[in-house]
Amino acid sequence: MKHTKQKNYTKIEIDIDNLSEDFRQRRSVQKVTSVLDSIKQLTDDEGEKILPVFFSETFSKFYYRNNPELKKEVIEKSKVTGVGITDGSTTSQITGSVFQEYNFYKNWLPILNKDFISPISDGWKTYYDYDLLDSVLIGQDTTYKLQVYPRREQDLAFTGFIWIKKADYSLKQVDLTIPKEANLNFVDRIKIQQELIPTPAGPLIPSKTRVLIKIAQVSDNTPGLLAKFYTVTDSILVNDPMETKFFNQAVELKPDYGIVESDFWEKYRPDPLSVEELAVLQMVDTLKNIPIIKFYSEGLKFFCHRI
Repeated sequence: MKHTKQKNYTKIEIDIDNLSEDFRQRRSVQKVTSVLDSIKQLTDDEGEKILPVFFSETFSKFYYRNNPELKKEVIEKSKVTGVGITDGSTTSQITGSVFQEYNFYKNWLPILNKDFISPISDGWKTYYDYDLLDSVLIGQDTTYKLQVYPRREQDLAFTGFIWIKKADYSLKQVDLTIPKEANLNFVDRIKIQQELIPTPAGPLIPSKTRVLIKIAQVSDNTPGLLAKFYTVTDSILVNDPMETKFFNQAVELKPDYGIVESDFWEKYRPDPLSVEELAVLQMVDTLKNIPIIKFYSEGLKFFCHRI
């Protein structure tokens, strides 16, 4: 595959979590804790309360060329709601899909400035143990569900599950975690879930990718951060080449990227917003003018740039 073009929808949510009692009792925070406690949907995947500070949706076109490897994302439309957001154009450039790419067909995946070995890499036997768990039907495909885990705790490797198609042994789905032991500078864990589909040229590419990144507390008196990313890909076109100069700018914003008709997102979202996500949007609007929340939400700019 030399050239591909696809449409991407990307959704990002950033939350403050690990809300200590000391943090909750601060005078500047108390005005929102009663609202927070009344919205039961505002919890993380472990059932703990979260405080949403950022939510974005982006519709874009993504272009890829493999020889030499070149990438470009054109942001068609973007909607950003966040606490302490001052530069909409800068923020929109980091809310597209290009910052959430995870290609398990490559031997190594760069994540937060470290290279992690893919469980289907050429040298997987050196780094991984596999357990065959079951034969599972996913859609029309019969797959083998495998549990994978590092041979050595110190290796930069994933733990979790992969699903391999019986027909051609291609990768169908992943549910993988990078644990705290990987020592990623205040990162508690990273969870990556991905579904793959074939292209007209044969190779598989991700159709849906969910990523959860949990940032640890810097101290006992400060909360942590929870970042959630979701990208859906469709309308894949193969071998419609673009000139090399087209790729000079890795991320391009359409001039009218922020001008969106009232029903645009209802038309182009692959899935409607959940009850939880609607509660997140409500809460972000409530928090915009609270100084202490603004202070902690500044962390999202740092982590979005590095993920």
